[in-house]
Amino acid sequence: MADTFIAFFNSFSPFQERILLAFIGGLIPALIWLFFWLREDDCKNQDSVAYMCEPEPKPMLFLTFVTGMLMVPVALFAELGVYPYVAGIGLIVAWSFIEEILKLLAYWFVNAKSKFINEATDPAIYMVTAALGFAAAENAFFLYQALSIGIPFDNAFAGQFLRFIGASLLHVGASGILGIFIGLAFFRTKGVRILALLIGIVLATGLHAVFNQLIIFAPQTETLRVFSFVWVLGLGVIILFERLKELAPNTRT
Repeated sequence: MADTFIAFFNSFSPFQERILLAFIGGLIPALIWLFFWLREDDCKNQDSVAYMCEPEPKPMLFLTFVTGMLMVPVALFAELGVYPYVAGIGLIVAWSFIEEILKLLAYWFVNAKSKFINEATDPAIYMVTAALGFAAAENAFFLYQALSIGIPFDNAFAGQFLRFIGASLLHVGASGILGIFIGLAFFRTKGVRILALLIGIVLATGLHAVFNQLIIFAPQTETLRVFSFVWVLGLGVIILFERLKELAPNTRT
């Protein structure tokens, strides 16, 4: 079996090898994060009175993840489009806003009319799933760029690992915050839902922009401190999501 796989891999052209390695290198870290996140929605050991647990269908999660991936080329096109017109911190904010809106659209395209979005916790689950799809494709793109200029795969993947613990978690944190705000207003009036959505977008964009500014301008010696920002953000999202579980039965009016 191993010999067959090696022979199959060796039949690829260098271009095909780079595509395959970049795809695998971008996908696997995102799937690890997704597995961890979906455990938060696991119904085992949940209090059925405090939290009406209903696991999300795998096909819907898959479609949301793939749609998130497909938003990356749209984001690249849009970011190149605004590049000549905005500079400095304004450009960082604009790019952050574009990516947060596109992840929201990935969630909305798949789930807007879905009967499975029926709990206050569901928007956060699907928003994070869309974000991880986006992160997988984005990371694959950067990994392919590194491989294309001759960086060995092990060195390129070392850089990818930093994105795994940093940028990927940033996407989870920012989209998780937005999904939590949508969930908090899930059963409220239309005006409250719109207000919660706007607040969530502003917060997600702001957090995204702050991280990007830190990672661009911080000295290399401050890298670990910068990455601690997203670890704290990720922990905050988990705590807020657990709180949302407790509030979920009381959000229905």
